[in-house]
Amino acid sequence: MVEICIESWRLYGGFEEIHVLDASSVFSFVPRDSLPSSFPTLPVQIQSDLVRLALLGRYGGVWMDASTLVTFPVVAWLNRFSRQSGLFLFQNPGAGKGGRRFETGVIAAVGGHPFVEAWLDLMVRFFRRPRIHRAHSATSDAPMLAKKVFAALNVFLRKTARRSAFWAWPPLVWLPFYPFFIVHYLGNRVLSRQEHRGLLDSVELVTADKYLNLRRTSNDLGWVEALLQADLTRVPTHDVEFRKESSDEEISALKSFLSRARS
Repeated sequence: MVEICIESWRLYGGFEEIHVLDASSVFSFVPRDSLPSSFPTLPVQIQSDLVRLALLGRYGGVWMDASTLVTFPVVAWLNRFSRQSGLFLFQNPGAGKGGRRFETGVIAAVGGHPFVEAWLDLMVRFFRRPRIHRAHSATSDAPMLAKKVFAALNVFLRKTARRSAFWAWPPLVWLPFYPFFIVHYLGNRVLSRQEHRGLLDSVELVTADKYLNLRRTSNDLGWVEALLQADLTRVPTHDVEFRKESSDEEISALKSFLSRARS
């Protein structure tokens, strides 16, 4: 599935350059000293969050998770929405979704964007402290007390974006554990600062449900039916489930769809 997604970037994205990074090649673009010293021991998701912010802060451009399917030119579409603010994220308006005001699978920014740099700085400082990883997971080896305390806090804090930002404030920031969506919550904290408070209002609103719709539909109905029902014309980028095994028929349907789109 990831290979199909990356091929769709090349076919339809309209990008001048595409860099597909892995654990070794990323350091050709990101200096090691711009990341916390604990980086090699961090969970892959946290490593990815740090790398996307470091790359966008340093170079600008578009970050897309490898599980992003592209159906029409991305760059021209993004330029319509990021021209004023120099930033684009799919948003969850109101209280947010589980405290998340935005999604991070697709982010576009100009190089040196103040919000991205402040967000990265907060992430780096957060993970300089010793942390208990995956306390949110029932299968983790985190101490039982940490799991219980975390669960009680998270139920309360994830109800709104404002509450979720408390993870970046003392005394919660001093706790060794953290929620799965910590990158979103630290981003919420940066957005609460005076200099960034109105930033999302200057980013033209495109709701995240348009970006997430194909994933939901394909998970419920399978790829064959999803490609017949989903509206793929509203946004050019679509999150897909890459961990779920797809049948040969579904992969064939997806490849055929992309071939038809190209013609």
